[in-house]
Amino acid sequence: CGIAFGYFITILAYNISCNFVTQTLSAVVRSILEACRTLGVWAASLCLYYVFNSKSVGEAWSAWSWLELGGFAILLLGTVSYKGLVKLPCVGEDVYEAQKEAEEAEADDLAQYNLLESEA
Repeated sequence: CGIAFGYFITILAYNISCNFVTQTLSAVVRSILEACRTLGVWAASLCLYYVFNSKSVGEAWSAWSWLELGGFAILLLGTVSYKGLVKLPCVGEDVYEAQKEAEEAEADDLAQYNLLESEA
């Protein structure tokens, strides 16, 4: 019963923090953090196997681990390039400028909405 309650509290805190990140930063940043969380779980599993010599809990490095690592790299590259943190050479500068203008317009709309709501 104690483990179930602890799990409930952990998931509650996780969901609240995810909503806070989405409201404060953006959904793209949240997806980057989601990918890093998955990578962190995988790294912890490898660490348990090799560093703490816990073969029953951890995961050994295998030939498929390279594919998994490549998948994480592609996932992160796609996410950060969507956000414009990394500019891909095959994407024109006009696309990045249009995205930046759209984000600024969205931020202005949100600021006006918050102003209207605070006056009400």
